[in-house]
Amino acid sequence: RPIITNFFLISYTLINYSCFEASFSNSPGWRPSYKYYNTWVSLFGSVLCAAVMFITSWWTALITVVIIYTLYRYIQYRKPAVNWGSSKQALKYNNALDLVHEVSGLSYHVKNFRPQFLVLTGAPSSRPRLVNFMSDISKGYGVMLCGHVIRNKYKVDQYMSENHLLIANKIKAFHVPVAAPTFRIGVKNLLQTNGLGVIKANTLILGYKHSWNEETHGQVEEYVGIIKDAFDNNYAVGVLRYSGKLDEKFLPEDDITLFGEAADAVSVTLRVKITWRKVPLLRTARRLS
Repeated sequence: RPIITNFFLISYTLINYSCFEASFSNSPGWRPSYKYYNTWVSLFGSVLCAAVMFITSWWTALITVVIIYTLYRYIQYRKPAVNWGSSKQALKYNNALDLVHEVSGLSYHVKNFRPQFLVLTGAPSSRPRLVNFMSDISKGYGVMLCGHVIRNKYKVDQYMSENHLLIANKIKAFHVPVAAPTFRIGVKNLLQTNGLGVIKANTLILGYKHSWNEETHGQVEEYVGIIKDAFDNNYAVGVLRYSGKLDEKFLPEDDITLFGEAADAVSVTLRVKITWRKVPLLRTARRLS
């Protein structure tokens, strides 16, 4: 019965290929104890089993492949909440790491400049409109980090689910929590340590302080000091000021003030989105020397 034979052969094909891929991805969790194991023998065994399938009966081989592929697509569609620990994850990690190393050698050029944001959102779930607004600006083509300064170091683990929230809402951003005794020290840590290689933020976005008269001298000094720290670390600075609800139905005429070379680039990227194209939203300013 060729169909039963092909089911056995495709099982051996997938097992051999899984062994090859696990070895090829250099996953530290894959440690075969068989003394004469070889990566390329696994690949050869996989190809050989696939060839025997078609030699035995090509039409039953096609039926078998279609059945297995259908099962694979069904599992992908259902997306069960199970971490398989697949070798594909290890390969993605290796490829991403290799690309980061490659771009680290690239030299900066003004033609390739793109604003990459460190947005002081706190927990992204607490300011969804701000996160969505900045996502419209970055358009997923630059780094967007949601900076979150936590005063209590024992509460950092409570916010680990925020990244899953961003993924679920298809927002290309990363939640970056940091524990610090003061807000300014936490922001300074984010400015100095965020990102990886050249893939790091170059623009700080923070909210406008409305209650100047109600704040103490120390609080105002901390706010101004954060802007100074950003300039000292060669960041552009954006101050977001809005009243009422921040959404696409209510657009204040004067919303964002940007300082530094990121201002023009942000204006262009935001106006690419049709919703914001005709809104007099941005005014730019150069940093005073």
